[in-house]
Amino acid sequence: KNCKGVFKGLANRCLLAQQAQEAPPSARIMSGEDLANIGPVAVIQDLAAMAVLGVESVERNGHHYFPGLSMFAKEIDFFDDEEVGMLTELAGNLSLALAHMARQEKLDKLARVRAILGETNAAIIRIHDKQVLFQEVCRIVVETGRFPFAWLGIYDRGSMRVAPVASAGIDNGFLASV
Repeated sequence: KNCKGVFKGLANRCLLAQQAQEAPPSARIMSGEDLANIGPVAVIQDLAAMAVLGVESVERNGHHYFPGLSMFAKEIDFFDDEEVGMLTELAGNLSLALAHMARQEKLDKLARVRAILGETNAAIIRIHDKQVLFQEVCRIVVETGRFPFAWLGIYDRGSMRVAPVASAGIDNGFLASV
């Protein structure tokens, strides 16, 4: 909620990112809701904040605008240079924090892919049964890579179809449709 503060939204996003490292990402959702904001900029602020935080589900009630337009300056140059400087610095810090979060998310994904590759290579060396290897690779992708579902199929030239031979995770009926 922007009415609770953009920084609280960032803190909650960081908390979700940390929790996602400890459990599958399908176990949580971050949504946005706006109950109170500055009338003229609320929609733009909310859309920007939600986009930056990666929130896909947003509820806007819009009936709690406070205190209307009375909080805006009634004259030009209301903020002095020091206040403008502080606000500019704050915006820069926020931008850096968001950029860091995005970079960290990419690094985390790359680390998971690297771990999948390492464990898969080790499995190829130690497992000699093809079916057991296929099942182990799917398990590695789900457990190490934290993907909700993985499957492996073999193409049959005669039927021109891919036949699933191994899977791990929750398939939600996907393999029945293959």
